[in-house]
Amino acid sequence: MYCRRSDVDLVRAVVGSAASRYEKDMKHKVTVNIDGQSYLSEEIAGGVELAANEGRIRCVNTLDSRLEQLQTAMLPEIRTMLFGVNESRAFYH
Repeated sequence: MYCRRSDVDLVRAVVGSAASRYEKDMKHKVTVNIDGQSYLSEEIAGGVELAANEGRIRCVNTLDSRLEQLQTAMLPEIRTMLFGVNESRAFYH
């Protein structure tokens, strides 16, 4: 697990309960290690990046990545709010 250097204490405080919750919900044992050598950039807003299977599986769960996902998902709705319904569209999601 990677986090910002400034968030290490916070991540240590919550990782135990998060791992317990995962084990309870998924019925699978998990070991979580915080990487003490590499950190996420202090320029991001916070969050964590998880890696498994020697880094082959990565889950980026930072605030910046979440906002990017939301931006992409909300773009059609924002376009409709700003410009109204496009009458030439054949269907809507």
